[in-house]
Amino acid sequence: MAEINLDFCIIENPLDKNKKPIIFITRKGRDYLDETVIQEEDYEKVVFVIQNIGYIESDILTFEYSQDPAFPVINIDIIKETLLKKGLKYSDNLELTIKSEFDLFNLKGAKQFIKTLLNEPEDNKKIVNSEIMLSVNKNSIYKIPEIGQYLTLYFNLFVECKFSGDKCFLNLNGDFTSKKNTELRNFITPFRCDFIRINNNFNPNKIILKSCQINKDILKKLPIDFNGSFTLKIQEQNTSFEKLFVYYLMEVKNNFPVENRITIEIDSSVNFDKMIVMSKKIKQDYDNLQRKKYSIVHLESAFDKIKTVLEPKMLSYAEMDEFEKALKIKKDINHINNKLKDIQNIKVNRIEYFEFIKKFHIN
Repeated sequence: MAEINLDFCIIENPLDKNKKPIIFITRKGRDYLDETVIQEEDYEKVVFVIQNIGYIESDILTFEYSQDPAFPVINIDIIKETLLKKGLKYSDNLELTIKSEFDLFNLKGAKQFIKTLLNEPEDNKKIVNSEIMLSVNKNSIYKIPEIGQYLTLYFNLFVECKFSGDKCFLNLNGDFTSKKNTELRNFITPFRCDFIRINNNFNPNKIILKSCQINKDILKKLPIDFNGSFTLKIQEQNTSFEKLFVYYLMEVKNNFPVENRITIEIDSSVNFDKMIVMSKKIKQDYDNLQRKKYSIVHLESAFDKIKTVLEPKMLSYAEMDEFEKALKIKKDINHINNKLKDIQNIKVNRIEYFEFIKKFHIN
């Protein structure tokens, strides 16, 4: 990518108690926010660069942290270094202009000043959106989290499959309304997960929640003996038939996109309230399951079956010189062998489910 010929400055957000930085971009040599630059290719380039470090355009030429947990919070020095490497120049004069005005104005005044710097007339549409958001929060029975706030939710967790040809692509997802199995998704368990509300610059009236746990974290809270199946419907000329894919979760766990997160989008306070009500109902299922006595008698035979699936795969990968994949499966087999030893130390046939998950979860 060619160097980006723009100026920037960074200040700690005085409106954020955590002081997360705000990035300001302007035309080269300007000590104010010159909005004429947004039509140029360099500005498009810098938007892309800034989005890649977890920031979104909260206003013209202004970028704030998205709160997206997929992006780490980075300090001012790293942001500055990232932009300097792309050819931008740091403007001390722009920083002084922005800081002086933030010092003079309160929250409302500061936001108004940014509009003034942009020489932007009051945007009636933005005022309407702001009033709608105020109304949404005011009319909600349950408190809607602010940007960056956390919320614990309970939902029905599913493993889902999407076919492309004969290949099956797996992911984990949630459902608040059903735990019914279908041809392409299998219900695993009622699940508890923490979410964070992230910035939604494109539609401020839509609430977006993103799970704090990634797939890799969620898998570690799932039962080691879970199994299921998917059905692929195939149409060839005038003939249709079905192909069944049977799996153990331990067998396919390495096929999940481990960094993926569960995302929830809510378009109104009414639907937010409905989600909370359903979450509370699923919490009852979750709590009941945790206290339920779980039989471990079948585990030894289940583990042996999983090993009979994994061992040939490990040998096959080794023969094809795919040693990294073979090593992953070997670690899974060792994990199962260790759990087989743990079974011998349990003197009862049934244990509470939360204890079972603690001892016999996916690695």
